Amino acid sequence: MNVLSHDSMRPNRLERHLKQQHPTLVLKTKEFFSSKAESLKRMRLDKSGSYHTGVSQHLKASFEIDFMIAKQKKPHTIGEELIKPCVLKATQIILEEDAEQKMKSIFLSNNTVERRIDDIAADIKSQIINKVKLSPFFAIRDIIQEEILYSQSLTAGTTSEYIFNSISNFVEKNDLNWKKLIGHCTDGAPVMIGVRSGLAKKLKEKNPAMVSTHCVIHRQALASKALPPKLRQTLDSAIRIVKYIKSSTLNSRLFTLLCEDLDSDHKVLLFHTEVRWLSKGNMLARFYELKEEVIIFLEFKEKHDFLTMFKDDTLQWRLAYLTAIFDSLNELNLKLQGRNNTIISN
Repeated sequence: MNVLSHDSMRPNRLERHLKQQHPTLVLKTKEFFSSKAESLKRMRLDKSGSYHTGVSQHLKASFEIDFMIAKQKKPHTIGEELIKPCVLKATQIILEEDAEQKMKSIFLSNNTVERRIDDIAADIKSQIINKVKLSPFFAIRDIIQEEILYSQSLTAGTTSEYIFNSISNFVEKNDLNWKKLIGHCTDGAPVMIGVRSGLAKKLKEKNPAMVSTHCVIHRQALASKALPPKLRQTLDSAIRIVKYIKSSTLNSRLFTLLCEDLDSDHKVLLFHTEVRWLSKGNMLARFYELKEEVIIFLEFKEKHDFLTMFKDDTLQWRLAYLTAIFDSLNELNLKLQGRNNTIISN
């Protein structure tokens, strides 16, 4: 392609170029050339032109891929490092070379993916806010809409005042109506439901008709803290054994080697964490599956006080019962995470 400098575009040189290279156009009028220039602009910029169509297709493809990256929670660099090379290689093998060249125009750099994910998030947020504004209530319409409207990291603290101010700023910034906020569901923490200064009380000041409810999943987590004494004792014994094996790096490594030698389905036990509502069920399920390996390990370590649990049939029945109950609760709670699911339908 020849590139014309500013000097080469002087009128006399342009005239000489026209006569030498395009003699058939010498007698054409100025209007002809103006029309030609406008036609070329339309080819590149008009929405019906092939140039615009190609750009739109590449842009749409890029946004679709970026959206999938976001939904799968993958690093933004995966677009340029893995997805684009795979697309180009597949196109090269299956389609012609021209198709591969077209695919190269799909931009998937780290910055591009990040920027477009932000654009997608902003667009989704805008759509949800518009739906909320058009709805008679925040949470209820003819069809229940299940979307995350607002998510914010609490970097400066977790007091009810700070949480309320964060929510209040969002509501007022997006011109939402407090009177439409009819529901508030919480896990029951004092900062949420405190009678004097909890978040629920502050929200009710904005809308006295608002109803506060307790998360059904967290209710079950609370119920597990008030188990009958004998079941509580069995659960505590299982937790102590798991902590003994996992608290030492040497113990953990020896237990893993034991499981590998016995060709067990699992190689490690799971810790129990109070703040995670699936934790007890997962810990008990893994503990029960590796029960025989645990017995061998405790015998090797001569931990006779822990072995008492496995020598009493009644304790074994309680362990099996607890494992089954928590497994059922975990299964139900996971089902409740889906769309349009309720405790009645499950």
